Amino acid sequence: MFDILTGCSPITGRQKVEFDVQGIDRENLLVSFLSHLIAIHEIERLVLTDFVVAFKGDELLKATGWGEPFDDTRHGGGIQVKAVSYHMIEIMDGRLKGTSHVQVLFDV
Repeated sequence: MFDILTGCSPITGRQKVEFDVQGIDRENLLVSFLSHLIAIHEIERLVLTDFVVAFKGDELLKATGWGEPFDDTRHGGGIQVKAVSYHMIEIMDGRLKGTSHVQVLFDV
């Protein structure tokens, strides 16, 4: 998502950001996580990279990300992400078939 926002420009991991997200199921948890990242970008003007995510069942995750303040000269080549869509959302758990897959659409 931050590649879309920054036009794939490099992001340094200088600033640590920690947060928890809750959801009613895995799909809602994914949408809540990505929506929280959009809010961090919009409110705090940060771009993030390199995440560590710990799941507590299908309804809670604890995340740590690293990033830096958004800089128009370095990160301004992307497109604003307005929201995360539930349309065509898909989470395939690789524990049973060996390959994990996540599909999500963004409103831009």
